[in-house]
This record gives sequence, C-alpha cells and structure tokens, in this order.
Amino acid sequence: MNMPAMQGPAWLAVRSPNARRALTWALVFIAAGVLVGLIMPMRPLTVREQGATDLLIGVLTSIMVYMWCRAEATERRVVPSGRFALWAAVLPPVFFPVYLYRTRAARAATLTLIGSVLYYIAINLLNAAAMSAVIELRT
Repeated sequence: MNMPAMQGPAWLAVRSPNARRALTWALVFIAAGVLVGLIMPMRPLTVREQGATDLLIGVLTSIMVYMWCRAEATERRVVPSGRFALWAAVLPPVFFPVYLYRTRAARAATLTLIGSVLYYIAINLLNAAAMSAVIELRT
C-alpha cells in the first residue's frame, strides 16, 4: 500500500480552514504567553504591567474574533447586516453571540457559541501555561 509522503509539519496538513485558523490562533496565544514570560521581570507585576498584559490579550482576542467572523462569513457566503464582525470584535461577550444568531439557525448558533467559549478558555489556559513555563525556566 502506497502512503503519500507528508510534506512539511503535521499541523499544516489540517485541511479544514476553521481548524487551521483555530490552530494558528492557539499558537499565537502561546507565543504571546512566551513573550510576556520573557519580558516579565523577576519580580511580581505592578498593576500597570498587569494591565499591559491584559491589554495584549484583549487586542489579540479582538483581532481573532474579527478575522474569524469575516473569514467564516466569506466561506459560508453569508453577508451579515451592518458591521456585526466589527462589533463582535469590539465587544465580544455581547456582540459575538448576536453575530452567531444573526448568521445561522438557533441550534447551530448555540453549538458554535459553546464551542467558541470552550476554545477561548483553552487558548487562554495555553497562554497562561506558556507564560508560567517560561517564568519557571527563568528562575
């Protein structure tokens, strides 16, 4: 039996665009955690420094939500009214569910919302784990 040779890293072999985006953003959040861990001094963060790291995660989240909404709408050939992708990025806890329920059936929107929340929790845990690992390696 002839098996095709694998070209490049295994994560590039993911065929689904949504899966590729999910993996890419997970890697971005891990990289952000590593970056914060490298930049973080050997002392506890001040309130201002903690605010800066929170802002970094918030900006990454907004970019991720906006890009996902735009790409997903293009793939599904759905044109949501207004600027729902932009609003979903500006205030995700409120407008991301609105975006989902405006662009798909209620059951599909609910399942997508549950999956999105679980994915967001997972990438933030990966971010925190990467940051903690780098801090532990530095000490």
